[in-house]
Amino acid sequence: MKERLRQGYWLYKPVIGYSNSKKGMTCDKHEFFINNNGKLIKRAFMWKLQNMRNFEISNRLESAGLKINPKRLNRIFQNPFYCGKIINKLIPGEVIDAKHPKLISEKNWIKVQDIIENNYRGQTKNTYFEEIPLKVFMKCHNTNDPLTGYIVKKKGIWYYKSRSKGTKLNINAKKLNTLFSEYLKQFELKKGLDKPFKQLVEHAFNQYQSNQQFDQSNLESRKSKLETQLDKIEERYAIGEIGADLYQKYTQKYSDELADIDRKITNGLKGSSNLENITNEAIKISQNLSSTWLNMSYEQKSELQQFVFPKGTTFEKEKQRVRTPEVNLLFELTKRTTGIYENKKSGILTHNEMDSALVGNEGLEPPTSSL
Repeated sequence: MKERLRQGYWLYKPVIGYSNSKKGMTCDKHEFFINNNGKLIKRAFMWKLQNMRNFEISNRLESAGLKINPKRLNRIFQNPFYCGKIINKLIPGEVIDAKHPKLISEKNWIKVQDIIENNYRGQTKNTYFEEIPLKVFMKCHNTNDPLTGYIVKKKGIWYYKSRSKGTKLNINAKKLNTLFSEYLKQFELKKGLDKPFKQLVEHAFNQYQSNQQFDQSNLESRKSKLETQLDKIEERYAIGEIGADLYQKYTQKYSDELADIDRKITNGLKGSSNLENITNEAIKISQNLSSTWLNMSYEQKSELQQFVFPKGTTFEKEKQRVRTPEVNLLFELTKRTTGIYENKKSGILTHNEMDSALVGNEGLEPPTSSL
C-alpha cells in the first residue's frame, strides 16, 4: 500500500468533486475524473481566492445545486488532493505527486492556504466585533467605499467610518445599526397578510415563466464556454503568460457570471415545487425582521443581511439614510403586499393589483432561499 501511494495512486474513495470510472479495479487501473460537483468546487476555490467568506461561497454553491456547510469548506480548501498531491498517514511527512487530474494549480492552492491562515489570525484578534455587523457590507453611498469600524477606547464607543480620505463619513455604530434596523421594518409582512403575499409570490413566479426568461439550453451553453475560459485563464496564469492582476480580474468576472447563470438554472429547474416552502420561510423571517436582526449574532446578522440585500447597502450621509441597489424579491413583495393593503380593508388581490405590484420588476427571477 505504501508503495502504491508513493507511485501516486489514490487507494481510497475519491474526495467530493471526483469520480472513478474504473471502480472495483486495482488502484493502478483507476481513472479519476472531475465531475460536475468538482467544477463547482473549482469555482469555490476561485471565490476563495477573491477572499470571499465561506457562508457566501456556501450560498452560491447551494444556488448552483451543491449543498456544503460553510464549516466544511475549509476542510475541502485545505485538502492537497485538489492540487494533485497525496498525503497519507501511511507515509507520514511525504507529499506525493498524484496520478489524478488537478482541480486547481498548486500555486493557487497555496494562495488559498494563505488566505485561510490570514483570516484565522484576524478572527483570533476579534476582527468580527458584534458592535459593527455592517462593516464592509455597508458602503459609503458617494464613494462606494466599504465602511470599516473602530473603537474610542476611553469612551468605549464604536464608530463606522469610510476608508477614503476626504469623505469625512464617520458615524456612531449604534446610530447606524439603529438606522439599518429601522430600514428593515419596511420589508416586514404585517399580520394577517400571509394569504395575499403567497398569492403575489405565485403571480410573480407565473409571470416569470410566461415571459420565458429562463432558457436552459442557452444558459447551459454559455456556462460551458465560461468554464472553458476559466480553465484557460488558470492555465495561462500557471505558466506565467499573464500576471496576478489580470488573473484576478478575469477569474472574478467569469466566476460571478457563472454564479448568476447557476442561480438562474437552479431557479428554473426547481419550478413551483419549492415555491410554497420558500414562501413560508419568507413569511416566518419577515414578520419580525428588524427585531430578529437586532437579536442575532454577528454571523447570523451577516447571513440575513446578504439574504435580504444581495448587493449590500449604502449609507447616504447627507440625508442620513440607508439605501440598497437590490432587494431579494421575496422581501420586495412583502413590502408591496403591505403597501397594497394599507388602503384595502380585506379580500384577495385582484389581477390588476398584482400586476401593479410587480411594476418595476420586469427582470425578476423566481424567489429563492439561501438561509
